Amino acid sequence: MTGNEKIVRITSYALFAVLTTIIMIQGEQILKPIAWAAIFSFIVLPVCRKMEARRFPRALASLFGTLLFIGATALIMVFLVYESVHILKIENVGQGVSIDDIKMYIDSAQQAIGFEFFDSSEILVPDALKQILGLVAGKISGLTGEVVILTLIPMYLFFILNYRGLVWRFIHTYYKGEDLDRVSLSFQRSYASIYNYLSGTGILTIVTLVMTYLILLVFGIRYSFFFAVFLAVVNLIPYIGNLAGFVVILLFVWATSSPVFVLYVGVTLYVSNLVQENFLRPLLVGNKMEMNAAIVFTAVIVGGMIWGFAGMVLFIPLVGIAKAFIDGNPEWKSFGVFFESK
Repeated sequence: MTGNEKIVRITSYALFAVLTTIIMIQGEQILKPIAWAAIFSFIVLPVCRKMEARRFPRALASLFGTLLFIGATALIMVFLVYESVHILKIENVGQGVSIDDIKMYIDSAQQAIGFEFFDSSEILVPDALKQILGLVAGKISGLTGEVVILTLIPMYLFFILNYRGLVWRFIHTYYKGEDLDRVSLSFQRSYASIYNYLSGTGILTIVTLVMTYLILLVFGIRYSFFFAVFLAVVNLIPYIGNLAGFVVILLFVWATSSPVFVLYVGVTLYVSNLVQENFLRPLLVGNKMEMNAAIVFTAVIVGGMIWGFAGMVLFIPLVGIAKAFIDGNPEWKSFGVFFESK
């Protein structure tokens, strides 16, 4: 291959990456629900296959699987929202914690670290309250656009389950010979990658829920099950989700108990997080998908930049699919080295 041909090929790859990014940003409203539905279809597919094996029509099995998914998702969301409202109404969160206490804790932490991040005297209650209210208002106003996505997900889920055979028919019609074998192998690897990701993430979510529940129960934290479920859900976002969940839990413990107690709970949860992120997640998710931690972390960050919260979750299996096609293409196979962990 000549130098000019290499330049043309590299330029083509760069243009393809830029064009793909533009399409994902501009087509967010339609691509996000399709991506969510495609991921969820792997979860519902075993139920549909069992029903079809018992002579149920595919359309009926797909409809039942979609309704089952909607019911399970709604149950979890209602539980989290109801418990959140209940806690805010019943508990005196923040009572006894003054702005002077906050400044004292920040100054003590900065002295212990030996580095001053900012002047705690600049913290003002009205400004902080305005910032919080502005953030909440922004999130509420953003729900208008998300309603469309939430409505489209079940519809596309049904379509994917009901018409899943069309993809294989297209592949066998369009490709022949060695090309057919290569593309079929890439799709099989993609399926295995997504299945390994979902199964590993499911096991990790259950382990996180149980470990968090036991830790909070031992310390006598109220609403232990709610916070365990909450942390397990946000833990679907690798690396970042656990940190956000810890902040919420520790703020609740701080507002309802002594600062020393917060330290005990925080250290215990931190040790639990180290076990999950450095041992369980690579074992259950990363190694099965044959991707190193740097690729997974980059997928989370880039996904968040393009699709927000949804991208943080969706881009990991999407990168797994990309890796399957890279490994299946002789011209791209050398790029698969960047996914290896050794």
